[in-house]
Amino acid sequence: MGQIRLIAFFVCSLAACSQTPLPQLPLGVAQDLQNTMVIDSGQFLESARLAEARLDYPTCLEQLKLFAAVSPKMCDASFWQWQARIADQVRDTQSALDARLKWLECSPDDVWLLIDIADGLSRLDRLEEAIEMLKTAVDDPQNQKDLDAARIYLLEHNGMLKRAAELCIELAAQSELTQAKLYYQKASILYEESGDLAAATEAISMAFSDEQLTQISADELVRLRSFELGEPQNVADARKLLYLHSEGELRLIGIRYLVRGHYQGDLQDYIYALNDSSMGVVEVAISQVAINGNSESLLLIENFLNHSDRKIKLAAIRAYESLGTEEDAQLIVAGIDVDDREMFRAWRLCLEKLTNHSIGVDLDPDLDARKSIVQLWQQYLGN
Repeated sequence: MGQIRLIAFFVCSLAACSQTPLPQLPLGVAQDLQNTMVIDSGQFLESARLAEARLDYPTCLEQLKLFAAVSPKMCDASFWQWQARIADQVRDTQSALDARLKWLECSPDDVWLLIDIADGLSRLDRLEEAIEMLKTAVDDPQNQKDLDAARIYLLEHNGMLKRAAELCIELAAQSELTQAKLYYQKASILYEESGDLAAATEAISMAFSDEQLTQISADELVRLRSFELGEPQNVADARKLLYLHSEGELRLIGIRYLVRGHYQGDLQDYIYALNDSSMGVVEVAISQVAINGNSESLLLIENFLNHSDRKIKLAAIRAYESLGTEEDAQLIVAGIDVDDREMFRAWRLCLEKLTNHSIGVDLDPDLDARKSIVQLWQQYLGN
C-alpha cells in the first residue's frame, strides 16, 4: 500500500512541476512502475482473502474496492459476486448494489441478479427505478413470471397494496387460465389488506368461471377468499382443498395456507402432499418436511434428488442440507450435475453443510473447475 502511495505521489509531483524540464527516466523504469502496480493489486486481493478468513468483512470490502480501482479489467463476474456478498455482510447496501450492477454487465441474462439489484434499489428508497428495472422483457416464461412476482412483492412490501393488486389484475388479463387465477387470488389478498373489501370480493370472483360461480354460494366464496387471505379459522377448509380438490392450483392454495400464520399444518399433511400430481404442491411439501421433519424424513425425499423438475430437485437438495448428516454426503455427491451451474452451487453448499468441509474458493467455477471439484469431493469422501 505504501509503495502505491509513494508512486502516486511521485506521478502527481511530476504533473505539478510540468513547467520544469524533467530528467530522462532510465530505460525500463516506467515498465518497472507498471509491474509494481500489478503486483500491488494482487496484494489487495490476497489481503481481501485473509480479511474474509478472519471474518473482518469491512477490511475485506475495502481491499476489494482497491483492487477494482487498480485493476478494473481483471474484475469478472465472480469478483463482483464476491464483492456484493461481502458488502451484504457489512450491510453496505450501496456498495452491494454497485457491485451487482457491475456483475450484471458480465451476466446480463441473469434474471435473479436483476431481481437482487431491484431489491437493493428499493432498500435505498429508489422504488420506481426498481420497478422499471423489473419490467425488462425476457423470452423464458418462467423468468418472466419471476420478474412479475418480484414487482408485486416490492410494491406490497413498500406499502403500495392497491397498486400491487392492480398489477395482479393487469397480469391476470395477460396470463393463461391457471396463472390468471393465482393472480386474481393474490389481488384479492392485497385489496383485503388495503381495506377495500368490495374489490377483494370482485377479484376472488374473477378467479372462477361463470359455471363455477353458480355452484359456489356467497358464504363459500367468502370462505374461499378468507382462507386464501390466511384467516386461522379456515384451516379445515385449506386441508379439504389439499386432500380433495381436483384442481392442482387450488390444492396449492390449500397447502400454502397451512404453512402460514399461527396454525401450522401437521407433518402428515406435508408427507401426504409429497405424492401430489402438482409439482407446485410437491415443492412446498418438500420444503415443509425439511422444516418440520427429522433425518428419518429424508427417506421420503431421497427419490426427488433425481427428479426431472429442477425446482423439485433443488428443494430436495435443500432438505438434505437442513436435515442430513455426513453419512448422506456420498448420496449427494453421486448426483452432482456439473453442467448446471445453479444446481452445482446447491449441491456444493449442501456438501459443505453436511461435512463441515469446503473444497475450492471460486464462487462460480468454470466447467473444468467444477469437474475437478467433484473429483476432489469423491476423494475426500473415499469414493
